[in-house]
Amino acid sequence: MQSIEVKTGYFSPVVGWLEIKSDDGGVTNISFVEHAENPRRPAYHPILETFLTELDDYFSLKSGAFSTPAHFTSGTPFQTKVWNELMKIPAGETRSYSQIAEAIGHPRAYRAVGSANGRNPLPILIPCHRVINSNGSLGGYSSGVEIKKTLLDLEKTYAVAIPNEVEAKLVILSNRPEEVVREIASLERMADLRLGPLHEDSFEDTYFDLPDGVLSSMMWALRSRRFLTREKITFKGPASETEAGALERPEHEMEWDTDAPQRIRTFLENLKIRVNSPEAGYSANSEEFLRTIGFRKIQRRKTTRITRMIFAERNQSPVGELAIDKVFFLAGSRQILHYEIEIESLSRFDHSAIKEAMSFLTEKFSSSLAPWKYDKLTTVNAIIELIGCGRLDGISSEGHLEKSAYDKILVKLEGE
Repeated sequence: MQSIEVKTGYFSPVVGWLEIKSDDGGVTNISFVEHAENPRRPAYHPILETFLTELDDYFSLKSGAFSTPAHFTSGTPFQTKVWNELMKIPAGETRSYSQIAEAIGHPRAYRAVGSANGRNPLPILIPCHRVINSNGSLGGYSSGVEIKKTLLDLEKTYAVAIPNEVEAKLVILSNRPEEVVREIASLERMADLRLGPLHEDSFEDTYFDLPDGVLSSMMWALRSRRFLTREKITFKGPASETEAGALERPEHEMEWDTDAPQRIRTFLENLKIRVNSPEAGYSANSEEFLRTIGFRKIQRRKTTRITRMIFAERNQSPVGELAIDKVFFLAGSRQILHYEIEIESLSRFDHSAIKEAMSFLTEKFSSSLAPWKYDKLTTVNAIIELIGCGRLDGISSEGHLEKSAYDKILVKLEGE
């Protein structure tokens, strides 16, 4: 059996020495140590070199994100699930132990989440320091609360930065869309990409704009997404097409909590958008708050979503996410169903997983899928307008859009 070569490097940021180990699969261990046995950079290893460079960028306040893969060589399935969820927390934001437990589908396991945090083999790369108590206190940290506070204070710089979302879309054109959904959801691989366990979720999206439509005129969107027990606010900016055929756009997402109203106002001020002063303090929900500062609802829809994480062949951390969406909305008195697939990149620099997944799906389901470059807000608005004008047929008795309907929708969208 061929042995796996492990390389070791050291880095000295403001929190002391870090000892980093990696192999060809990714970074395998990060430890806070008192001193470096060999502070010089090791013999060249691409993964270790990349991570050392990204640490330079992180501690010099150039970037709060990492693209280096994590390679878990230990940990239970529950722990790895927690660690993968932690990597979704952007720099400059925090989550509570309860929120992480809810996000991974074990809402009562917040103590087990805390235990998994304490056993995190890759601090900083897996940002367990961004998990705090529900009351706002820092909670524990395996390397000391002072280091945790130092990292969180450092990341306040990144709170004003807007990360980019990179994703490609496909619409399901079949007259039997549920069959296509089941077949795609049952895939284990997409060419050289493997798919993780299936997860199902439901949520309600509401979009808002000011009466003069200033957000949409600036190509920005404001969305409230309500789950069963929590709510998120998201700002999405103008989109541009990438070389991989995906759309890239700024996306700023925040949990709805007591600080959210001020964060929303600050974000709008940064966009040079003036709003009313709120009539009261914290509101029980985002819709109530947004109404008090002058916003109105422009679209509401419900979605059931099936997600599968996407992994590269030898990578233990996900490089992307496959989402299969069944979207419900009203057009007049009719409930309409729109089926869509999103492939999102989770890598900062390498979006090849999107291209590979798109190529696989469009070839395998050539008669049932088509690339789609329009976001749901735009697509649903076009559908509602066409139905309202009596210009859209191809709607089944169950309410889903059939293959013929998308030709007319595309004509309308491309003509605008």
